[in-house]
Amino acid sequence: MNEPPLFSIIRQFPDGTVVPAVRGTVKKVFDQRSGENGRGPWSLQNLLLEDAAGEAFGVMLKDREPFPFRPGETVTFEAHQGDKQKTGVYAFDDTYQGNTERKIKITPTAEITVFQGGGTRQQAPAQKAPQNAPESAPATQHSTQAPPTRSQSTTGGNTGQSRPERSSGDDLRDAKRQLVKIANLHLLCARVVETIEAPTFESLTGKVMSESQVQAAVASVFIKADRMNLVEKMPTRPLTAEDFVQ
Repeated sequence: MNEPPLFSIIRQFPDGTVVPAVRGTVKKVFDQRSGENGRGPWSLQNLLLEDAAGEAFGVMLKDREPFPFRPGETVTFEAHQGDKQKTGVYAFDDTYQGNTERKIKITPTAEITVFQGGGTRQQAPAQKAPQNAPESAPATQHSTQAPPTRSQSTTGGNTGQSRPERSSGDDLRDAKRQLVKIANLHLLCARVVETIEAPTFESLTGKVMSESQVQAAVASVFIKADRMNLVEKMPTRPLTAEDFVQ
């Protein structure tokens, strides 16, 4: 599975667009509601997630069995590939009392993967869509996720955090070195948006990202990278073309 798009990109999708996958950290879990109407039983549960860029967004799970989401866990919702199209994860405009909010709608055919502490993960296989749900998905779906590897564990070993550089005693020189590292990280983020995010956006929507959308995406990626202390992983020399070779 490719890296799921940020919510800033999903905001640009037309209402009802199938999203291949969505990932975020659970910030709040709302109680599930259920009942019956003229078309049979129904259920609804809302979550508040935060994506890798720190943007919060709502997720609405429709007609699914209860699932024990917990704040702080990372959750991935992945669309199911049916015979004709993908189903289960959608960009959704939720309109209430005249106000419209872009959310993610999750229906029974989506697969849920929860990443827990220590690198373990817990899965909810895609479920059969109820008869009143407008989806053309197979009745069952088996998980295709591989079991977690030892390298995914967060217990023991190197934490992955970089140690800050020692001061040289020359404040101006230290400032210049730090600014070069910041500029390098910004260039790297721009490269990621140019080679990964923008082409993915075009393949999903058939539209080319505007200059303002690209700038917003680069800013979102840079903010998240800075929060992860990735500036300290940058060299103090300007990046070269060879540094961008994957």
